[in-house]
Amino acid sequence: MGVTVRKLRNTPEDSEFAAKLLVEAFRGKFVHSITEAKLPIAVRNLSAFHVAQADDFRDRTFVAELDGSPVGVLGLKFHGDEDRDVSDHV
Repeated sequence: MGVTVRKLRNTPEDSEFAAKLLVEAFRGKFVHSITEAKLPIAVRNLSAFHVAQADDFRDRTFVAELDGSPVGVLGLKFHGDEDRDVSDHV
């Protein structure tokens, strides 16, 4: 079947996958900022953040799947886009 790319869905599964992958990818930065013990809180908060986003967020956030299983996330940001307030992730 191979690799496919699709938009992030507004589901608990997609939101949790994206949150876990983000925390895993930037683990060192998260541990430095909030400690290892609080990583599950960061995942929970990021997952809730993804669910709460407007459709334009999911129009620019993609999930890569390998043989139907999620394996990656990609977020697009265009020149001139305003930053979203993400200070409440942790």
